[in-house]
Amino acid sequence: MHRLEPVRVASALLGVTSFLAASAPADEQVVDIETVGAQDRMAIWEEAAKADGYAEVTAAVPNFGNKALWPTLTGREAFVVQEWPKPARTLVWAHPGESGAVYPRPTPRDPTDPKNWREDGRPCETFVLDEQTDLVLPPSETPYVVNFREGPVREVVRHVTVGAGATFAGVSRAVRGNIWVKRGGSIGCHGSTNFVGERHTFFRNDNDTGLDSQYYTFNKEQPELSVEFLGRTATLDEWKLFRGTVIVGAESTMLPGRNAQPFVEKEGTLVLMDNAFWGKWQIEFAEALDLEVKGKLLGGLPERPLTRNAYVGLSIRNWKPVDFSSVEDPDGKHALTDKRVCSLMARSGAVLRTHAAPGSEARLVITRRPKFFGREKSREWFGQLGYLGQIRPGPCIKGRMRKSKYREDAKFRQMFESLRWKTVIFVDADVTIDNVLLDHIGPGGIATPDPDAFRARKSITYGPNLLCDPAELPTRVDKLRPKSRGGYGY
Repeated sequence: MHRLEPVRVASALLGVTSFLAASAPADEQVVDIETVGAQDRMAIWEEAAKADGYAEVTAAVPNFGNKALWPTLTGREAFVVQEWPKPARTLVWAHPGESGAVYPRPTPRDPTDPKNWREDGRPCETFVLDEQTDLVLPPSETPYVVNFREGPVREVVRHVTVGAGATFAGVSRAVRGNIWVKRGGSIGCHGSTNFVGERHTFFRNDNDTGLDSQYYTFNKEQPELSVEFLGRTATLDEWKLFRGTVIVGAESTMLPGRNAQPFVEKEGTLVLMDNAFWGKWQIEFAEALDLEVKGKLLGGLPERPLTRNAYVGLSIRNWKPVDFSSVEDPDGKHALTDKRVCSLMARSGAVLRTHAAPGSEARLVITRRPKFFGREKSREWFGQLGYLGQIRPGPCIKGRMRKSKYREDAKFRQMFESLRWKTVIFVDADVTIDNVLLDHIGPGGIATPDPDAFRARKSITYGPNLLCDPAELPTRVDKLRPKSRGGYGY
């Protein structure tokens, strides 16, 4: 077992607040391993949006050979070499700057009316949206929305390009091709965006805010077929990988949402490339699972090995009894003292592995979700206590929280900030873990049917923020139990 040494720097250099700051000297703080080199992943995509020809390229004609437009490409990406037949039609919105919607507020322009589109450079005569249709919403200085929600069309598309100032909205769509949301553009979907089809594809979003869909589901024709995400993407809720390979590209971020319970089924593979980050944008303190893996969770690929760390961020969990004598609401006490809630579940047959370049010490790092990273501030979810994050005050959750008193209660905040955190990982007996770095785990934080077998593993590296000796990590847990409010515990 190899354990990295802690790294300390002056807190003013990073401008972040560590969860472990209470235990560090006043003039410095422990630097979480996932913050190094990951403060602002979006800068590279901002710069790419300034490249010559940026406004003209599309998801169908992306010009991969232009390094300024595609700064992270190596040429070995599956979507780069993927060949596509000519589309049956390319529909371009004919009125940039003017919205078309039937819901929630109907506009004079109906998005299903062919008069509002140009097809292959000519006026559209019959509006058809299907798996052979490429869609383009041109850029505009005047913001506009094309929204198919509640309309009569079935939202199936191939390639989609959303220009600056445009928003592509709808409900429960199936995407069989590439998506490129240009900087200043936006995409949204009520219900699920389903990534399907028989080819390798990409989804690129050059914006650093926003939610791209309520749900993501992945169900490619074959397990090896991939969709690679570049830039930043986020869902409001669920993230479900049934079949196929989801790749979070280099310098990219993927953020599943709220109290969702993301999973990777046996025919699914989640891959993170150099300095990629995958983790929920809302910290689950006492409830939902962060990630369940029955298939594969990889850092890099054999043909595209890591040269820098890639990060999976898990929710923090408290692991000691909490005295809430200063808080009146008894329900909040029960929510926060439930200390045995799982963050990640590696089920029977799962594979957690790093493919590193020769001579590289890069790892797939499984650690806790940072409180701050890049330009975003996370929202922490504490069960019946509601939100304690920076985005919004605590709302009423199922009628239990009538005021945001916990945010203003000085005693509560002082107590809360003093807590020590860990992530909790369930590892089944026959899970493969190869060349992976684990961090921010405390005593008993590895739940497994055979603790001695886990201690004997030689292919795990431990980070500088462990809360105990590695030998104290595993505890015997044969089976997890579902929790009434979501998630699994023991």
